[in-house]
Order: sequence, then structure tokens, then C-alpha cells
Amino acid sequence: MTRRLPLFLLILAVGLFRGSLALANEPGDGKERPGGSVARVFTINDSGREIKVRRGDSFRVELEAPGATGYLWEVEDLDTSRLDLVNKSTRVLLSDGRVGGPIVTVFTFRAVSEGSVTLTIEYYRPWEGRATSERSFSLKVNIL
Repeated sequence: MTRRLPLFLLILAVGLFRGSLALANEPGDGKERPGGSVARVFTINDSGREIKVRRGDSFRVELEAPGATGYLWEVEDLDTSRLDLVNKSTRVLLSDGRVGGPIVTVFTFRAVSEGSVTLTIEYYRPWEGRATSERSFSLKVNIL
């Protein structure tokens, strides 16, 4: 039994090392969620990236903006056969109660079926229309 212990420890160390490399290469907090999927979080800095997710996994997009301006982050032309918008929420980033303080809009998506889709989220005033978009966020999502 004592001969097997070093081999077991070596296998365990290699497995932990490979797992840490996998987490280091993926954005997000790395916390396991119910169902075994890992929540990945993307921000405006990730716009234009190409990502891979497994069917059934969820990920979040968190986009900041000044509050009380009338501008909103809105998902555009979502391919619901590939991605499902599970939740959209907005939270205030400052707790001092100032009007117009920064906010973050959080979109949670779930990968529905295999394939590729471009996720686009635009920042505009709804009554002025998408053509007046101030900013844009996009991800190419490859669902495995």
C-alpha cells in the first residue's frame, strides 16, 4: 500500500495542475454552479471575443453604464434556438443613493443547442432606436 501512495499523489498533483490551467485560461469566477456548469462572466473588455461553451451551460454578461440617462443595454436579434436569455437585471454600483450613479446590467444566458451564434448587445435610448446606439458589445459563441 505504501508503494501506491507516491503514485496516487503524483496522479493527484497532475490532475490539480491541469485543472488549474483550465481555469486560468477561462474568464469568470470559476465557482461551480448547480448542474456542474461553471459561471463565466464577460464585460465590455471582452467585446469582440470568440468563446466556447457547452450545451446547457450558462454565462453572464455584465455591462456598466451611468444611471438615469435613459440609455439601456438591450440584446439585439437573439437566436433563441441557440441561446436563451435566462435573466436580465440591473443593480446600482454605489450604495450612497446618488441619482445618476453607475449601474451594471447583468444578462444571464444559457446555451441551448450546438452551433455558433453572435450575441450582440447595444446601448441606446429605446425611444430613439437602435440606430442611435452609443456603444455595442458582441461575443461569438460556439456551443459544443
